[in-house]
Amino acid sequence: MKLEVILDTDQLPVHYHFLFVSIIKNAISRISKEKMESLYYFQDKINKQGKNFSFAVYLSDFIMEKDIFHINGYIKWTISSNDYAFLLYLYDGLITQEKFTYQNATLRVKSIRTIESQKIKSRKCIFQTLSPITVKGKNGRFLSIEDPDFTKEYIYICRKIIFNNADRNPLEPLFFKPLNMKSVMVQVKHKDFDKLNKDSILFVKAYKGLFELQGHPEDLNILSQTGASFRKSQGFGCIKLISQS
Repeated sequence: MKLEVILDTDQLPVHYHFLFVSIIKNAISRISKEKMESLYYFQDKINKQGKNFSFAVYLSDFIMEKDIFHINGYIKWTISSNDYAFLLYLYDGLITQEKFTYQNATLRVKSIRTIESQKIKSRKCIFQTLSPITVKGKNGRFLSIEDPDFTKEYIYICRKIIFNNADRNPLEPLFFKPLNMKSVMVQVKHKDFDKLNKDSILFVKAYKGLFELQGHPEDLNILSQTGASFRKSQGFGCIKLISQS
């Protein structure tokens, strides 16, 4: 299932990824602090295990000036997950508070609607990225799609996502094929990246567009709903089913 949230604001930081992570934490905490802590903490430490959701941000009618988006239209924020309890807590938290402030940005919730995910029944699907996918190699570097290890590492993270969700390996082998993918460089800013550079920015090589994924329908349903990428709970790998055959 997906939540589609329409937000109103005058401006948004270019490095907005952790702004939306903050809203998720804040909204869920208002309804269930236990649920939020189960997602982000384990034995009083930060929980680094992959989370079963992804999100994407779409800006309508904006002007970019330095590190700020000046918004004349609206923001469409899409959150996708197969965890209905998570989405329910998030939904209730968003409509309860309605306004969220992060640094110099204030976002107001204008509307929320739920979108049921189309059931996948086939073994071959074409997906469109709502937020770009990114892949890391064993050396920790983000891989180019032309790298011979890209497909192998992408399948690796898909297998890991399936295991984290279903406590099992994929029912059938997975196959990935890029169809019309374009490279994008995404800047993610957070205090944890202060050792990387003076601006605390992580530069993420990522890809957006269309790709084909083959596998067992149950596995494809998991990936379709939770997202399929490294760093997916930070605004990567939210995908939309285009067709299945």
